[in-house]
This record gives sequence, structure tokens and C-alpha cells, in this order.
Amino acid sequence: MLTRFFLSLFFAGSFSATWQCVTCPANSDSPLASTTSTNCTCNPGYIGPDGGSCTACVAGKYKIASGDAACFNCQAGTFSVTDGASTVSVCSDCQAGTFSATSGASICTICDAGKYKASSGINIVCDNCGAGKFKATSGVNLVCDNCEAGKYKVSSGINVVCDNCGAGKFKATSGVNLVCDNCEAGKYKATSGVNIVCENCEAGKYKATSGVNTVCDDCQAGKYKAVAAVNLACDNCEAGKYKATSGVNTVCDDCQAGKYKAAAGANLACDNCEAGKYKVSSGINVVCDNCGAGNYKSTSGVNIACHNCEAGKYKATSGVNTVCDDCQAGKYKASSGINTACDNCEAGKYSPNTGSASSNTCLECRAGTYLETTGNDASVDCVDCGAGKYSTTSAATTATTCANCPSLSTSPAGSNSPSNCTSGFTSSISITPSPDDGGSGNDGASGNGTGILVCSLFSHTLSPSHTNAHAYGRIS
Repeated sequence: MLTRFFLSLFFAGSFSATWQCVTCPANSDSPLASTTSTNCTCNPGYIGPDGGSCTACVAGKYKIASGDAACFNCQAGTFSVTDGASTVSVCSDCQAGTFSATSGASICTICDAGKYKASSGINIVCDNCGAGKFKATSGVNLVCDNCEAGKYKVSSGINVVCDNCGAGKFKATSGVNLVCDNCEAGKYKATSGVNIVCENCEAGKYKATSGVNTVCDDCQAGKYKAVAAVNLACDNCEAGKYKATSGVNTVCDDCQAGKYKAAAGANLACDNCEAGKYKVSSGINVVCDNCGAGNYKSTSGVNIACHNCEAGKYKATSGVNTVCDDCQAGKYKASSGINTACDNCEAGKYSPNTGSASSNTCLECRAGTYLETTGNDASVDCVDCGAGKYSTTSAATTATTCANCPSLSTSPAGSNSPSNCTSGFTSSISITPSPDDGGSGNDGASGNGTGILVCSLFSHTLSPSHTNAHAYGRIS
């Protein structure tokens, strides 16, 4: 009993087996009056076997009670930098932008690329970047970055980069770009990439609507677009022009020779020239030209030229000449050509026919007549030789061809032979004194049996009292 009493006088942290107190190993302690080394237990914050050496709990761990129990880990999402920690309070939350995935961390880990942590706390993991955001590098990532212009990210995830806009799409600004925008009407984008803008449609192309426009559309037939621009539609071909096919139509084509187009529009073809018109060359043919004088075109078609009037026909003026006119009576045209007028039948001739193609159709005035003017159309135009005259010449052109009948003969008007000249007198013979010379026979008649022959156009028998005697003649 005495020994135990004395032992009880030994101080805590020591023991005695031989009446001599021995100090417990470092960082351990024992109750008062301990008699064996195993009464020495490791202090809080230290770990080791009873009576053995004690080692400090490493950073990230702690031990609240003494003894040989293991150190406790700071929970995941926290950390501790203190060795030999004896309280849980040394375990601190991870700061924003860091995490600790497992317990017992002595330091929190920075977020990986594509991840972030906005606030401090029990950060077991970093959060994935949201849709429209990315983080290119690991680090104390408090936030993810907005996608750049020309890029997008449709979903949250470990977004190390944003995706390039696809063909037919663009994004003009940086931001929380969940999608890229469709190209506007009049624009396109042929390839995917950092598409900040879509491109204007090229000349000869258009795009009517917004959408995933990877190409612009070719202009339709009858249309064109001269310049690259925000081409919502192609332009109609101008008057005098056309475009037969769809394609990269930067201009419309000039109308061909023999064709025209009067108005602007979706001109797939030019129109044939109308009858009476022509166009000699290709060009901006808004109208076809009227046929010239002496020409005509009877049908519509690819009229490059008008036809010459045929023989027997003419056209005096230019115009919509679908036919040439027949030569008038009294005229003819012997050959085809640019016949602006027909030729007159020559003097001494006439023709009652229209459309005559030969001078042979001009008929000669008959003998006994003449015709001094040209272009006559009837036989009545031929002038008769006067009474007492005749002409044996047909197609006579002047009155001088009419010859006088022989003396003391006459002929009817229009006589064509000297045989038409005949005596036109009757006579009666009497021997009577001359009415002017009182029977003295001043004109040579006397009572010697010589008488006077009196001729009368009226067949009267002469007597001294008649005053209508026309001629006197001596007979014996």
C-alpha cells in the first residue's frame, strides 16, 4: 500500500516501474501515477501507439482526442494546411475557383479547363461551363467566358472552346451564344468558321429569305443582277433585252436581229418582229423598224429585212407595209425591187389593167388617134385626129402625125386611112349669069356658052338669088 501511495505522487506525463518517474514520449501524455509506458497516449493532433512515438496529423487531417485513434480527414470540399491539428475548425472551405474532390486535402485544386466555381464553399467539384460559355485553361476559374463572335456553344459541359458557326450561319457579337444566327435574306456563308457576318450574294445571284444560306440562288430566266449586294431578288430584264435560262446572270442579252422586246419584265425571249416590220441587227431592240418605201413583209417572224416589192407592185412610203400595192391602171413595173412608184405607160399608149408587170400591157392608141401624155388608163384618153385629117400610125404621140386629107376632100374625126378622105360636096350645073357681074362674066364666063359650076355643101341648086354658094368654077 505504501508503494502505491508513493507512486501516486508521480506527476502526470510520467510513469515509474522502478520507483523512478520516466517522461512519456514526445507529444504524448499519461494520467497521474501511471506505472507503465502504455499509459502514455498521443495528444490530440498526434497519432501513434500507446507508449510509442507520436506523429503529428498531417495537413488536411486533425485529431480531437488523445489516444491511439487515427487522424480524421478534413471532408471533401475543404482543406487544411496545419500539421498536428487538434480541431475540425482548421478545415477551411475551398475558395472560389478551387475544389477538393477527396477528404484530407491540404490544398484545394484549381478548376480544370472547361470548368469554374463561382464561390467559396465545400467545393467537391467545379461546375461545367454553361451553354454559350467556355474556359480555355485551368485556373482559379470564377466564371466561364462568353463565346466569341462567330462562335457558339449549344449546351453546358466541359467547354474548353466554343464551336465555330456552321455554314449558312453567323454570330455578330460575343455573348452567351447558344446558337448562331441564320444568314439574312440576300446573304450567305459557304463554310463553317468564325463567321462574324454572312457575305453578300454575288452578282447574278440572290437569296429571297433568311435561313441556313450556304449559297445564293442563281437568277431565274428573264432576270439578272449586275452587282454583288444584299440581293433579295434579281431584276427584270430591261426593254430590248432577254435571258433565256437561269444562271449567274449578270446581264440580260440583247434581242437578236429580227426580234424586239417592248417592255421590261421577266423576258425569257424577245418577240418576233410583226408583219410589216424588221430589225437588221441585234441590240437593245425596243421596237422593230417599219419597212421602207418600196419594201414589205407579209408575216411576223425573225424579220431581218423586208422584201422588195414584186414586179407589178410598189409602195410609196415607209410604214407597217404588209403588202405592196398594185400598180395603178396606166402604169406598170417590169421588175421587183425597191419600187417606190410604178412607171407610166408612155405617150401614145394606155392600160386599163392594175398590177401590170410589163410595158407590154400598155396598149397602143389606134391609128387615127394620138396621145401626148403618159400614164393613161383608158382608150378614151386617145385623142381622135380631127375631121379632114387621118393618121395611119398607131401609138401616135402628137397631133402632127394626123395628115390633112387631099384638097376638096374631108374625113370623119379619128380616120386611120387616106381612103377615109372623100369629097363631101354635091353639085348642080346651070348656065346663068354670074350674080356679081350682071351677066358680064367678070370671072371669065360669058355668053359664048361658058357656064359657072356652083358646089354647095348643102346640095342646093344654085340660082342668082342664093347667097350660100360656096364655090364657083368655070366649065366650057
